[in-house]
Amino acid sequence: MIGSAGVIIRRAVPLACLLVFGLNLAWAAQGPQADVAPFIKKRETRPAGEVKARYADDPLKLPEAPWNVPGVPLVCEGRGLSLYYLIPVSRVEKILPPGLKPFPGPKDIWFRVDALQWTAVHSAGRPPVTYKPFVELGYRFEVTENGKRGTYPLRLYFEPSWPILWARQHGAYAAYPLSGADVNFSPFIHFFQLRRGNFAALVAQVDPRQGVGAQAMDLFSRGQDGKLWQGDGMEFVWPRDTQRLTPVSRKLTAEIKPAQTRMLLVKEPVEWNILTEDEALQPAKVLLLESVQGDWLTPAGAAAP
Repeated sequence: MIGSAGVIIRRAVPLACLLVFGLNLAWAAQGPQADVAPFIKKRETRPAGEVKARYADDPLKLPEAPWNVPGVPLVCEGRGLSLYYLIPVSRVEKILPPGLKPFPGPKDIWFRVDALQWTAVHSAGRPPVTYKPFVELGYRFEVTENGKRGTYPLRLYFEPSWPILWARQHGAYAAYPLSGADVNFSPFIHFFQLRRGNFAALVAQVDPRQGVGAQAMDLFSRGQDGKLWQGDGMEFVWPRDTQRLTPVSRKLTAEIKPAQTRMLLVKEPVEWNILTEDEALQPAKVLLLESVQGDWLTPAGAAAP
């Protein structure tokens, strides 16, 4: 009896394998599983030039009498990272304010994601006042305006809350709160996790590019990367109440190293169709900002208090 059962099993197993193989062939003949399986969400398949961004401000109720808003300019020191994506201008032209030209243009524009940990902040007023450190998440476009190189900050996030009042009152930025920020920035780890509500808006860990070939190439690109990041020290904001382009001085310098991503999640630009899912995972440039310092948020033409 045992011998007969063994024979039956030995014959049944190959038949079962052939049956499974045949079903797989029939499934594959229908086309890719993502196209036929109802439980798999279809991904964006339109060409990059046909994707159109959709973006709108979120409402934010501010206190009637903002407290403890520092005077400008602020002198800041920090570190962080920047991700650069080169995308078609046609995708985002409806959300760019009039008067701004794309950089490098004419058909492409740099979209930039900044994660910055400001470690020392004080007012340049008299007497100087020291403020608590904070973390910034920024989405910016590289632009020019009347020959001046700068950025258009689409949206900024801050943790904790006091920089939101400061940025909105002095610079008319679209500034919002982060519910939490986890930062590990050491000589060996460069990690940011920034959260809105219970979910991560950005998770990024980068490492300096390694290898003799990479380092030799980076010697030629580091100066250009620095000029790209710093521009002419200008940001061009578009206050929703005045609907008029307003220049703001953001004169910062940075020690920059080309880097590569080890871990990356970029959420909101994908939701806004500024980036596709595949693009978000493959930035064209990754810059490690080992040191950032300078004056930030001086309205153009205004003097320090």
